[in-house]
Amino acid sequence: MLTAVIFGAHPWNDTPYGLHHIARALVKLGWNVVYVEPAFSPLHIISGRRRGRTFSKRLRSSGEPGISLISPFSLVPHANMPLLRSSMALKFSKLLWPALSKTLKETVFQSPDLVLCGSPSMIRAAINVQAKTSAYRLADDSRLFDVLTPAIRKEEQSCLSEFDAVLITSPKLKVTARNAGARKVVFVSNGVDVNYFQTKTAIPSDMPLQGPRILYAGAIETWFDWNVIINSASSRPQYQYVIVGKVAIKPEVDLPKNVFLLGQKPYSTMPGYMRAATVGIIPFASSESMDAVNAINPIKLYEYLAAGLPVVTSIPVPHVEDAAVIVYSSASTFSEKLDEAIELRHSGYHIAPPKECEWTSIVARMLQSLNL
Repeated sequence: MLTAVIFGAHPWNDTPYGLHHIARALVKLGWNVVYVEPAFSPLHIISGRRRGRTFSKRLRSSGEPGISLISPFSLVPHANMPLLRSSMALKFSKLLWPALSKTLKETVFQSPDLVLCGSPSMIRAAINVQAKTSAYRLADDSRLFDVLTPAIRKEEQSCLSEFDAVLITSPKLKVTARNAGARKVVFVSNGVDVNYFQTKTAIPSDMPLQGPRILYAGAIETWFDWNVIINSASSRPQYQYVIVGKVAIKPEVDLPKNVFLLGQKPYSTMPGYMRAATVGIIPFASSESMDAVNAINPIKLYEYLAAGLPVVTSIPVPHVEDAAVIVYSSASTFSEKLDEAIELRHSGYHIAPPKECEWTSIVARMLQSLNL
């Protein structure tokens, strides 16, 4: 059986991100996987942000067949905070318990067939694993994330050349990878578990059901365009704008009454929210780094399509050409594109993601590109 060690940027029990899906797809393809969670520290314990991470000297079960977990602990946290963001703090944060080499020793993962890293803070630990093939997954432009310290950004850039390949989720990230000295650059798109979003589940009780429902499902960070939502909600009072996700950046003004902030919800409820929606939206913008925003290949695009929703987005996705993906170029045209999407939805047009965007297909092609 082939083996993989995946270094994730998010805990296993978090909302599923790309590496969660890749781990599950590998298992479907017959692999055995260890998922290494980002290190937790006393800071995470005090703030209640352990998210299921726990002390263990050995591999522990994820609760899913074929996937084991390691939750490294670091006594010294590295975070974008005074005193903790320095290069010295980063150096000490790498003193992990248990040492990964000891945890993997005398297991089938001691010399895995693949190491796949998507965590800038764990990049050196990933390089130190003696794998037959190593790859780094560059999922986004790091400028989008204030949580990443200058020290981590610098280390990520300096380490990419040490991997056999750098996997990019958007063609726009190719220059970033090449400038960092990547030996080989492979485009590996984000995708979707189609069956998960086509399963009929209960509609959550807090989902408004009157009028067309405009849904955003995901994190609300600096690149979320509140202005386009507020202006559109004011001009289309008959539409209900539903925002599901953790709000890290709040709007600067009061929201219209037809905008509903429902907060972060379990991933298991997402198919229900999408089932009740009319249109899915991706309203991203940034006055400072629009090129970084345009390099995002949002997983939610494929999830919306799998749920049968037309998508109105500010981000062109070149490899997904479909009438159901409607791109707006300015705030003034956003509402018009929503009207167009609602009309398409009511026309009976068949909406689905491209077949090649199912996670198992994506990972199979990834392995072929890595000669595995």
